[in-house]
Amino acid sequence: MGDRESVAIVLGTRPEIIKLSSLIPLLDEICKLTVIHTGQHYDFEMDGVFFDELNLRRPDYQLKVGSLGALEQITKITLGVRKTLPSDVQLVIVQGDTNTTLGGALAASKMKIPVAHVEAGCRSFNRAMPEEVNRILVDHISSLLFAPDMDSRKHLLDEGIDRQNIFVVGDTVVDACKRMSMHVSAQDFKREFGIDSERYALATIHRAETTDCLERLRNVAASLNLVSEMIDIVLPLHPRTRKALETHRIRLGKRVHILNPIGYRNFIAALKGATMVFTDSGGVQKEAGILNVPCLILRDETEWMDMVKRGKNIIVGTKPNRVTKIVRTLLEDKTRLERMKKQPSGLKSGASKNIVNILIGKKLE
Repeated sequence: MGDRESVAIVLGTRPEIIKLSSLIPLLDEICKLTVIHTGQHYDFEMDGVFFDELNLRRPDYQLKVGSLGALEQITKITLGVRKTLPSDVQLVIVQGDTNTTLGGALAASKMKIPVAHVEAGCRSFNRAMPEEVNRILVDHISSLLFAPDMDSRKHLLDEGIDRQNIFVVGDTVVDACKRMSMHVSAQDFKREFGIDSERYALATIHRAETTDCLERLRNVAASLNLVSEMIDIVLPLHPRTRKALETHRIRLGKRVHILNPIGYRNFIAALKGATMVFTDSGGVQKEAGILNVPCLILRDETEWMDMVKRGKNIIVGTKPNRVTKIVRTLLEDKTRLERMKKQPSGLKSGASKNIVNILIGKKLE
């Protein structure tokens, strides 16, 4: 791979921006790189703060797809990427498990352009999750599969993918998270957002399987309300979650401090200062592990089981009785809480450099 070879990256959500933030500048140094922003969640105008905070250059193209039903969104992304890709592109890189990931991979595949999948092989083994279907499809479309760990590699091998196409590179979020962590302060976050509590738990809720299922949404809200009687909760509220709560008239307690969506800088600062974090996000599970913050997963399964097996994170589900029982135990047993903090996450840094080194050694066709 050299200066004359043309590569495209397709991204469209904030987690993708974060996880590709170390890879984009490295690729800019070695090839002709085109960055396409689909606008899956927000237009670039709203995602721009993430580009600024991560010192990323602006995308070359903005599709402005917006929030739509999954099928319509994937169709618009696929057609938009197909129309936008430069004619000389020899490789399309996608990340993760979003509709942008699938749409970008489908467009490239139909144009007979090889696809590289960053974060390949992750599996929750729950086909009811849209993300699970997306990641499986993209893995089987891709020519280069950059797996974050050995478990992910095994999943790919078990599905019959050629081992010569699989590369265990580490996790791209590690470098982004550590880099941002060096420049932020939990005290500054508390001061800026008026958080007076000496200790607090952070919470993030955004997945469709939570917001679109009334029973789960009510259970999560009830869990947070009960937990807030033991420890204050800081909740940056995703627009989809806010709409669902308002639609169903679900109220959160006085000690659940609701914030508007925040940038990556403030999120990492908030996470650094948290006693624990509640989340249904895969990315937050990893960021919590990197920063040694005990993570309670508000789901019945996770694609990041290694950290659960290590005792770093706990799957608590959404039933209020179970969630509050576990939280009470952790708050009363400081030894266990400290043990969770000290467990290694197992996440490996240097993934972006590893990916670039592999691409340098490849002759793109």
